[in-house]
Amino acid sequence: MLTPYEVVVKTALPAIRSILVKELYNRYGYKQLEIASKLYITQAAVSYYLTESRGRFIDELMKYKDFIEKVHELAREIHEDDIDVNELIIRISDLIFYLMKNKYLCDLHKIIEPSLDVEKCTLCPIITRKYNI
Repeated sequence: MLTPYEVVVKTALPAIRSILVKELYNRYGYKQLEIASKLYITQAAVSYYLTESRGRFIDELMKYKDFIEKVHELAREIHEDDIDVNELIIRISDLIFYLMKNKYLCDLHKIIEPSLDVEKCTLCPIITRKYNI
């Protein structure tokens, strides 16, 4: 069984970055190099997100409107303010813990590990309670 953190790395983190890239590109008109600079990733990674070579689990997250609003809010803040790398990492971590706390990560986990019984899995709620998230 994959840990929640492996699921995050394989699915949620690329999807979050992809949403941020597309927001900065489509809504705010940033160029690829500008996006790379704002998100502290490479221009090649930005290109992959724009062509959907990475971040293919966006559709699974789009059904969680509350979560998507939080990602769009982060994109707006990135646009309006100069968020440093530490703040960006903290904000993306907050988004990931939100996915875990609300059991939204379960849908992604089920896709990449179909044999998992998400009804019996309690790892994310236990982790978020343990660390008061």
